[in-house]
Amino acid sequence: MSNVSNLNDVQWLFFDVFGTVVDWQSHMSRSMLNVAKRVEPVVARKYPDAQDKFWQDRTQQWRTGFMSHIKTKQGNREEGGIDVWFQSEVHRMLLDKLLEEWGVAQAWDENARSALVKEWHRLQGWPDSVEGLKRLRERFILCTLTNGDTAVMIEMCRGAGLSVDNHIAGDSIGTYKPDPAMYQQGIRLSRLPAGKCAMVAAHAYDLDAAKSHGMKTIYIKRRTEDTSDPVSKDSGRGRFDMFIDIEEGGLVTLAKEFGY
Repeated sequence: MSNVSNLNDVQWLFFDVFGTVVDWQSHMSRSMLNVAKRVEPVVARKYPDAQDKFWQDRTQQWRTGFMSHIKTKQGNREEGGIDVWFQSEVHRMLLDKLLEEWGVAQAWDENARSALVKEWHRLQGWPDSVEGLKRLRERFILCTLTNGDTAVMIEMCRGAGLSVDNHIAGDSIGTYKPDPAMYQQGIRLSRLPAGKCAMVAAHAYDLDAAKSHGMKTIYIKRRTEDTSDPVSKDSGRGRFDMFIDIEEGGLVTLAKEFGY
């Protein structure tokens, strides 16, 4: 872990949400299995555990498809906000495509597809997220900085018991991270110098972008993120202001580093 003195002047913490604060893979794998019990009962009986690689792989393909899609849309977001667009169109479009690829499209009816897409609004935090945010909020202003929609962030955070002070979401700016506009908006709304703001994320690209605008950076390593290009404590040294490894306790450990 890096020296906490690098972050002594920080007053606002900005959080990536998907993967950093919420465990999308566990929730969506569970949800996919639950729906499959009705539409793919034979497969559900063969793989009865949501942690099975079968469900994890399916969910990962869905998430990877979405991440690939948004990389092509920075600065060119369709009118109506990301949730109207990606939940109704992109997440659904990708699911439809994957069901065809998996050879099960005929089994998945409209109700099954619709129900599964809606589960992206109900994601739950990692085991350390609720307590970690609660402790950090005693010292810092906490704000999400996310590619999701404001309404979805409010619904998700309330449902998962995740306490933050504000949301800066892509639908209010019209672009996606790592577009500079996202980080600049956070810094502007904090009314602070960039060095008194820190980005907290499980994605190296997100932190590299934040750092390029003068923000401090805190890497929270999560098992579901940066899997194609893993970042280690050694490789992260000097790149980020703080690095918390998988086994080190996530946001609770981050709070403890500041005495909370």
